Amino acid sequence: MAAGKILIVGLTAATITRGVFFPVLSRLMADEAARLKASGYHAEVIIFFGGLTALGGYLLAPEILYIVFGSSYAGADQVLRILMANLALAHIVAVYQVQLLAWDMQKQQMNIVIAGAVPNVALNFWLIPKFGMEAAASTTLVSSLAVLVLALVVLKRQKFEVHGGLIVKAAALCFILGFAGDRILAGSLLPENVILRFIIAGVMITFVFSAIAFAVRLIRPLAAYRYMRENPYSGPELGPEHGT
Repeated sequence: MAAGKILIVGLTAATITRGVFFPVLSRLMADEAARLKASGYHAEVIIFFGGLTALGGYLLAPEILYIVFGSSYAGADQVLRILMANLALAHIVAVYQVQLLAWDMQKQQMNIVIAGAVPNVALNFWLIPKFGMEAAASTTLVSSLAVLVLALVVLKRQKFEVHGGLIVKAAALCFILGFAGDRILAGSLLPENVILRFIIAGVMITFVFSAIAFAVRLIRPLAAYRYMRENPYSGPELGPEHGT
């Protein structure tokens, strides 16, 4: 499915960030203060890029499909928008999955993945013949939500951080900008040329989202960069100020 390929590309930042933070989180498992700092920066980076990518994909779904796959995929924009909501959830799931694997909860992680896959397969068999692509995207969203909730419960029970304050900030920002941006773009005077429209609107979305994210401390890029350049055990106390 064309929209599904875009979803995979959207997870690139999470994949790269995982490789950077996983070894750090693994060796900090027993040091609560240092672990909280490292996992907080990891969550900030992934959730920021997840929110930005999902918001941009949602608002520019028709342009993205046209540019990447051509006019024959114009009808898939609603599917892509559903998958962008899934992309946002997938980034939170990615945060939790790295923590579960880094902190010796591989068995729980495997059980969570299986538990999420079962309803996805069942719903696909039931709904796709009746509703088509929209049903496939929706069942993927339901499965991701189930995995997220299960991972959150496991981490909470083990008294590990789940970054609740950070997630609330990102969700509120995406919802508000998604609602406002949809109406602004619908009534805007952007050029009809799809590529120019994508570039101009994409720059605007990136600037506004990033500016607000920095202002509300959804992400602190300089602090995260400095942290990764220093020894996790001796770096300055720049711990994340987000709820758990």
